[in-house]
Amino acid sequence: MGPPARASRGAYLRSLAAELGGVAVAGLVLGAVLAAGAVAVVYRRLTSTCCTRPPRCSTSPRPAVAATVLVTVVVAGPAALHAQRAADRADPASVLRGDA
Repeated sequence: MGPPARASRGAYLRSLAAELGGVAVAGLVLGAVLAAGAVAVVYRRLTSTCCTRPPRCSTSPRPAVAATVLVTVVVAGPAALHAQRAADRADPASVLRGDA
């Protein structure tokens, strides 16, 4: 059995960026869905009469969510680059021993 194959720096950096960005975007989407659900529940309880349909309480903040997703993805790039540089500087033997 030969030594394990090593991933290139670019592949590792792309993997880190995808992992960081994916988790952040998934959290953002989940938070937006939960917030929309909370607004819907509270809005229904605030209506005074059940005979008339109340006016729409708010519109979906699509531009704000889109901007937040964009900023999240843009920030994940430098974060992945920082993690890549830290991994490049680390001595594998000292990391395995727990010295680092």
